[in-house]
Amino acid sequence: MLALSTCWNTERHEDGEAMLAEIAELGFSAIEIGYATKVTQVEGIDRFLREHPGMRVVSVHNHCPIPLESLRPLPDPFLLTAGDPAERRKAIYYTLQTLDFAVHMKAPIVVIHLGQITGKPSTRHLMDLASAGKRDTPEYRQAVAAAKDYRQRHIRQPFLFAMKSLETLLPEARQRGLTLGLEGRLYIEDIPSAEEFDIIFKEFRGEPAAYWHDTGHVQVKHELGLLDHAQWLQHFAPQLAGSHLHDVIPPCQDHQMPGTGVIPFERLTPLHQANVTKVLELSRHVPVESIRQHLPALKKLFSEKAA
Repeated sequence: MLALSTCWNTERHEDGEAMLAEIAELGFSAIEIGYATKVTQVEGIDRFLREHPGMRVVSVHNHCPIPLESLRPLPDPFLLTAGDPAERRKAIYYTLQTLDFAVHMKAPIVVIHLGQITGKPSTRHLMDLASAGKRDTPEYRQAVAAAKDYRQRHIRQPFLFAMKSLETLLPEARQRGLTLGLEGRLYIEDIPSAEEFDIIFKEFRGEPAAYWHDTGHVQVKHELGLLDHAQWLQHFAPQLAGSHLHDVIPPCQDHQMPGTGVIPFERLTPLHQANVTKVLELSRHVPVESIRQHLPALKKLFSEKAA
């Protein structure tokens, strides 16, 4: 079953009922409730779900609804890896609120951004160089080496805080019958790396921690020469619970409708498992006509009946 994240149309609707009605009209019977959802939209979401029992919420994206202390929708208003203990407490508090909201929505998975190293934004520099056609230059290779070195020198404390946050959150998720989908992120400075994912899944074996693949984020890293997309996904296939599906126009324009970019979705075989939750996470700028045009082929690719 293909779901659509409300991140595509949240900003266009004040009322949550109208937001879900637009998604249903496109032929979707499943949604992810995105992190940009407002508290004021929840009543309408509840009303739509009561009146349309065929619509399922397959996942909720942390932090959701938007924390009252956050001035605008942000994927990471408070970091679970923050050096400031007060910020970490807020991150955990609002994540627990998201877990409760997921239970209310009868969603089995909460998608989590685990955190990042703060400071030097090295991946943005790589994106700028790649966009300028400099990926195969000494300047680019030096920038990659510098980014990796910076990460290596600054990872210890944030990763320790990430692990401590998981020690708090995973028992809470288990108590609520939820799975935490730890998302593969976009930047070198994001946590976890491949090695850190391996540590997490080993340390928390038996806990409700799973891998959440993001096709666009990982493809951007592929385009930047930082990893091989298919190999990365295959490595984490045993822990794979779900995926954000979106395409990439090289080198770095992600959150595009699948079929309009370069990702070979047919070759990403772990995504085709029936038990993998599949969520289209599209930019708000993707026109409805593009969704209508490419959705039948995407449903066919994932062995679904086209709307």
